[in-house]
Amino acid sequence: RPDYLFTELGGQVGYQNPITWVLVVAALVAWFRRRQFLDRPRGRLLLLIALPLWLVFTGFSLFRSTLPHWTGPAYLTLILLAATHQAWREARSGEEAVARPIPWAIKAPVALVAVLLLLVTGLITSAPTSFGRAEPETRLGEGDPTMDMYGWRQIRAGFTEVADRDRESGRMAPDAPLLSYRWFPAAHVDYYVATPLGRDLLAAGTLNAVHKYYWINDLRGGLRPGEDAYYVAVSNWYEDPEVAFGHLFEQIEAAPDTIRVRRRGAPVRNALVYRLRGYNGGPLVPDVPAP
Repeated sequence: RPDYLFTELGGQVGYQNPITWVLVVAALVAWFRRRQFLDRPRGRLLLLIALPLWLVFTGFSLFRSTLPHWTGPAYLTLILLAATHQAWREARSGEEAVARPIPWAIKAPVALVAVLLLLVTGLITSAPTSFGRAEPETRLGEGDPTMDMYGWRQIRAGFTEVADRDRESGRMAPDAPLLSYRWFPAAHVDYYVATPLGRDLLAAGTLNAVHKYYWINDLRGGLRPGEDAYYVAVSNWYEDPEVAFGHLFEQIEAAPDTIRVRRRGAPVRNALVYRLRGYNGGPLVPDVPAP
């Protein structure tokens, strides 16, 4: 799959900082052209650590979708090679260190990262609209990467109001756990909503979907038969509760409470709070045999 490969390579350039990536490539070219900027045994050690990792994970992208940060450990080692090469070039140029205490090879990547951080932070916090889907309501914000980093305080505050009303009316237990269908967005809902409120978050789905939550479920005691739970469905990562949990509960209330996330006054995402009634005792992760 050439598309997977080019996506992986482009991601590596972006993740590692384009300027740093160019310096790494320049160092590799210089090494294989036998420039004497590092003694061969040390250079070989760095390459034997880095290149197998890079080849393995980049090779995966020929057959399947990969994530660019998987090659991160390889680049950490290659950056040492690039730094040695750049120091060698600086020394050969004959420039006095006093005249340029911080080399451009450090200033340029840092400046690029600083500018990008300012731009990205501005987009996340102040963009007047969503960059994702506008409808339906259950899909508002889908495809907008800024939503993963925005609005969680609003969702926590909204869920707190819903849970407090349910507790006061006796509609739900005060310690009712939250449920998710996938490790992501489960980890976000866990960190920003459930944990600050002293509630457990569990995940139900295949092992490939829930990842580490298979073991987290066990550490948190799982669900008891007959127990109720909440499902906080964020619209940029929405999954129908009947599809995700219908086989695990006697009833799923059809009318969720909707928490609207706003940015500069405009709605950019929704969080729908469903109540899952009567856990039937089925396995939360069905494709893993019971111990």
